[in-house]
Amino acid sequence: MNLSVLSISISCVAVLGVIVILLVMLVSRKTVKEEENENENENEEEEENEEEEENEEENENEEEEEEEEVDTALTSGEPYANYASRSEFVNDVLNGTGAQAMMENGMSVYAGGDFYRCVKDANAIPDLPGWLPLNDVWVEHFGAITTAGRTNTNKTSVDNTDAIQHALDYIATLGGGRVNFRENYYRVTSPLELNSRGMILVGVGDQETYIFADHVDGPVIHITRETSQLMNLCIDASDARRDSGDVVSRNYGVLYETLDVSQRLQASYARALRVQNQPSHGFYASTVAYTGTVTNCWFLNNRGHGVLIDRGTASGVSDPVDVSGLVSFNECQVRTNGGHAFCLGNANDMVSTTQALRVNISNCEISNNASNEVVRFTPTFATQVYMHGATEILFQTNVFSCKDVVNGVGAVIEGGRSIVFTNNRFISVLHAVVVDSYVTYPTLGVFIQAFNVINSPNMTHAVWVQNTTGDENAAPRGVFIHNYNYPQKLVGNASAAAAADVSVGGTQRTVTKTEPQSVTGTELVEDVHLKFWVGTNVTVTFSMVVAYTGPSFKLRLVGPSESVVRYGPSSGVKIGVLGDVVPQALVDQNTTIEFGSASEDAPRVLKLVGSVENGSRAGVVVVKWAQVAVVAGAAETRVLPYVSHVMIDHVVAS
Repeated sequence: MNLSVLSISISCVAVLGVIVILLVMLVSRKTVKEEENENENENEEEEENEEEEENEEENENEEEEEEEEVDTALTSGEPYANYASRSEFVNDVLNGTGAQAMMENGMSVYAGGDFYRCVKDANAIPDLPGWLPLNDVWVEHFGAITTAGRTNTNKTSVDNTDAIQHALDYIATLGGGRVNFRENYYRVTSPLELNSRGMILVGVGDQETYIFADHVDGPVIHITRETSQLMNLCIDASDARRDSGDVVSRNYGVLYETLDVSQRLQASYARALRVQNQPSHGFYASTVAYTGTVTNCWFLNNRGHGVLIDRGTASGVSDPVDVSGLVSFNECQVRTNGGHAFCLGNANDMVSTTQALRVNISNCEISNNASNEVVRFTPTFATQVYMHGATEILFQTNVFSCKDVVNGVGAVIEGGRSIVFTNNRFISVLHAVVVDSYVTYPTLGVFIQAFNVINSPNMTHAVWVQNTTGDENAAPRGVFIHNYNYPQKLVGNASAAAAADVSVGGTQRTVTKTEPQSVTGTELVEDVHLKFWVGTNVTVTFSMVVAYTGPSFKLRLVGPSESVVRYGPSSGVKIGVLGDVVPQALVDQNTTIEFGSASEDAPRVLKLVGSVENGSRAGVVVVKWAQVAVVAGAAETRVLPYVSHVMIDHVVAS
């Protein structure tokens, strides 16, 4: 019994053990499977994560590539999109397609030869909102289209006025800058306004890039602010504009004119600029001083003057406040203009004194201008350079040629101060220089030196001095001439008074009394002949000889307001009222020197020496006479001609 129970117990234990083992095995198997499932899930998750990371990396790479494309386009010129023509780009922008559909700030586009950059809020280019020029600004960015050849442009062609003006206006918003032009002809139908400082117009060359004006209501280029530049351009005119015949209109090639009198046109510049075929003046500096340099420029075949500088008279300014000038013309060609090559001042302004100030003209070719008698201010002469109210003007190493005009003259001065000609050549001229005056502004101080006249068989005199005012007091004074190759034809004059103060040969000169003059009464009167001109800040020493007859008389020299006249040296003498010799000390210009009487048959000849120390105002030194006292029944005192003269010995800096 006990063995049976034991046996059963062992069997039960064995069965239980097997069951446990089976359960363990089952559990283990399940665990393994779960682990396998977990591993599979983890692998799947890892794969999914890796795939997501790869996708993210791809997206990031694509974005980076896109950014790099934009950056590359901005830095290396490689655009985000390319268009064969600008019109295709404009069409996409209009329709919101192509590059316009993907536009982002900074991205660039290449269209029709030019680069653009996206600036979404930009509106400088009317037909391309949201786009601006990338780097250099070309008028083609704004829609300009050239025409090949003058003949084609004369026909109906694209009007580029708005496109060019939009380019100028855009540069103005940047505070100034450069606007570029390509080859061929840009037709415009109204003036181009440069109304902001620092505006620079640059073409390919003066015979490659043409701004072709086809209007008759204003200048081609109108500059009203300082620091402008015009380079490598030709300012031309259509046949219709050229032949309009309105020479006195505002149809100039280039007009410099301030609209605000407080803002001078300073530091302007022109180089390799050609202005031709304009119905009026080629280059006009008006109203307020134009300060600048004009180099290697051409002013050709304009119906008015090649270059005009005045106070706004020609442009209709009624009350000018300042003077124009302060400009240098270097290595320019000024040829075959209907008016004068250079017109400095305006003969229609008879009120103003200085009209053109501080103009320097050097190494220029000036030829065959002033063919139109209606336009020029000198009806008798075809004058290449005309000056009226011109001050501090220098002509140096120029050529003046009149081969193809009748009665050609190199230069005419009608009212000027401190005019200098040095080392100039004159070809085929009737006169090299004509010196005249006008009453408001008499000519004082003309220096003509080291000049050469060639191929001029009809020349009468190299320098012709005249006084067409009819006023003795307005006669030209202080005309210096020396170093000339034809002395036998050097100086001529229309009247003795006109040439009363002309020096030939150097700074030493003699002014001679050519007619007798009667002196009556005790009121000082001016001698009509014995006058001489003195420049600024110089000392002039003089020796004066006076021959006279009649009762005793007194003498005084009077110079410009800032001058001091001295008689001396202190060891000099004078003849007293009684005919005695009296030591003469230094005196100033307010002192009157008295001389004794001389009989008709024994004229007295006196010699006075002295100096004029002049200040900052140039002017004339005059001799004044009067009788010492009026004696009843006494004859008049007569100052005799020819012997009486003043010799100005030399000029030195004060």
